[in-house]
Amino acid sequence: MFHSLEKLYLQNNEINSLQLTFLYSLKNLKELNLDFNRLTFLPEKIFQINFNLIYLSLQGNDLNYLTNKSFRGLNNLIYLNLARNRLQFHINQQPFQHLNSLEILNLDRNLYLNLSKLTFSGLETNLIELSLQNCNLTKIYLLNNPFDLFTNLQRLKLSSNNLKELPENFLKNSVNSLISIDLQRNLFQSIPNLFGENFILSKLTDFDLSSNYICTLNKNDLYKYKYLKTIGLTGNPLHCNCHLRWLKQWLIKNYDYDLIKFLQWTCATPMKLYGKQLTIIDEQDMICSENDYSQCQSSQNSSIIKSTSTQLTSIKSTSTSTRIDELIINDISYNPNGMLTITWEYMLSTLPRYFHLQIYDDINRHIILQRLIDGDQRSIEIDIKNYLNESSSIYLICLNIRQNKYCRNIQLQQIKSSSLILSSNKHENDQSLQFIYLLIGIILGAIFVSIMLIIVCCWRIRNISKDKLSNSIEKLPTNTLYHPPLRSSIFYRPLNIISYPQIQQQQHSCDTSECSIHSSTDTSQLANDSYHIYQQIPPVYNCQIHSTRTHILV
Repeated sequence: MFHSLEKLYLQNNEINSLQLTFLYSLKNLKELNLDFNRLTFLPEKIFQINFNLIYLSLQGNDLNYLTNKSFRGLNNLIYLNLARNRLQFHINQQPFQHLNSLEILNLDRNLYLNLSKLTFSGLETNLIELSLQNCNLTKIYLLNNPFDLFTNLQRLKLSSNNLKELPENFLKNSVNSLISIDLQRNLFQSIPNLFGENFILSKLTDFDLSSNYICTLNKNDLYKYKYLKTIGLTGNPLHCNCHLRWLKQWLIKNYDYDLIKFLQWTCATPMKLYGKQLTIIDEQDMICSENDYSQCQSSQNSSIIKSTSTQLTSIKSTSTSTRIDELIINDISYNPNGMLTITWEYMLSTLPRYFHLQIYDDINRHIILQRLIDGDQRSIEIDIKNYLNESSSIYLICLNIRQNKYCRNIQLQQIKSSSLILSSNKHENDQSLQFIYLLIGIILGAIFVSIMLIIVCCWRIRNISKDKLSNSIEKLPTNTLYHPPLRSSIFYRPLNIISYPQIQQQQHSCDTSECSIHSSTDTSQLANDSYHIYQQIPPVYNCQIHSTRTHILV
């Protein structure tokens, strides 16, 4: 399915050594990255069909040994990264013997290497860069010197070890090729002799001795390297007396004037110059005294706080495009997502086979990323967010072509911080808008609740008023109310008194009707007679309402 695959990146996948059999079906693979997995060994002949592989990175695994057949089949491999493992080499072992085309080898942070003369067998002619930083190297013996095999080595990195000295003729066979050596953060008290009597043939241009114990320099130590352009002395306890006046003059002659002011060459003695920069003090203040030697010795023996912000003075960098003979780095940009974009222009007609890209942490002085780029490319975009160190702000971007190295600085921290500021401002604005919306919502909610409470209260007050009025009406006394007079519904006829058998003395009769109305009833003459009294009730329809009177008929 993936037979034509050329690039494969499998970092941080917990792959173990027994799972590498997938490589048997990837014969066209050119780049393979297995960083930070769980590889403990490399099965023999695991790469036997990967003869097209040119880039292999195995950094950050648990490899503890290699066999003579571990890399068999990788005859075209150019770049090999074995940093951050636990490798140990046996005295007669030749693990790199099949890597005849290898040019770059990284063995950083392998603490128990046990180097021998045969360790780098097979790499004598093609290797141009070797890195052994932080490998706990303490001494390199002349009779067992593994470095004198190299004939074309251009860059050697031995920083962050415990080396006090190097054997004479340490790199005698690389005198014509070596252009850069990094010895910073070791225990050197003087500049080592790298080439013995052959120094006159040296093409060394960059010599980094930062953060060692060097207090003074012999004039001949530098002048014998006639191509030397830069030297790193940051973090050394310099004794700034008359014997170092020549160094200021050498700086003026060999350094770019704009770079001199950035050098951090600090004086430790004499006391009146303690803490001052060698590059800015007056030469008249650099005087000699009788106890100069003892002062220098005491400064060597005293504890030195090694600088973690070493200035790499070997690279001239500008904030604009760097014009060089072969290559122009046009632009380097970095966005907050972690993508680094590099564009360049190659000036010669004959294209190189590849460009070797290296990204350095300029403060901690180690490579964070390396990659081979096809020679016909003019730009590359790389995700580097996982490689950046939070404590570092300045990084060095280098493109290597054969023996030439072209670099530019970039201060990613400022770009990152600015993007953080922008994002934090945006976040603050979003928070402000959210707060405003929340406040408006609270106010509107309070208004709505208040209106509802007012409506409910008014309704309750109205009902209570009605209830009170009804109760007050029910409780009023009856004598305070007006009652119209009741009309009698009784109809009666006036009494007619008739006596039997007496003679009627006086007769009163109704003129025309039985129910005539009389104004009074006369009973004065009835005193001693017996009477039978009755009343005749006429029909209702013949009745008229009469006032209460009694009619007596005799």
